[in-house]
Amino acid sequence: MFLRRPRAVVIVLLLLVRAGSSATAQRPEVPPRFSPLTATLLPLDTGATDNTGSLALRVRGDSASIRPTHWVKGGVIGGLVLGGTLGTFTYLLCPLGDIVGDERVRLTLSAAALGGFAGFIIGALVGGAFPKGTTP
Repeated sequence: MFLRRPRAVVIVLLLLVRAGSSATAQRPEVPPRFSPLTATLLPLDTGATDNTGSLALRVRGDSASIRPTHWVKGGVIGGLVLGGTLGTFTYLLCPLGDIVGDERVRLTLSAAALGGFAGFIIGALVGGAFPKGTTP
């Protein structure tokens, strides 16, 4: 009797695994989030050229998929805030390390430039998350 129970459990488990593997899942059809841009190069014989005489390139895409954002404003604000903050802290902390004169000014401007660069990138990424024309 002891041997029959483990065999029955094994047989039931094998049947469950087999039944589960024969079922196939159906993937729902989801429309694409963004439509791809298509570019067409117009030949010279059609007469479709721009003002410089080169070939015209016609780009067609969904204008709703590429929305204008506030990345420039975010970048400028982030650059000014982080650059100003890092420059001010560097200027105030220089006397503690006995850095004076031209070296203090050079170090302060370098820190402000580095902070402005990093702040612009961070601010542009944050501002790019907010589309134009919407109120929060």
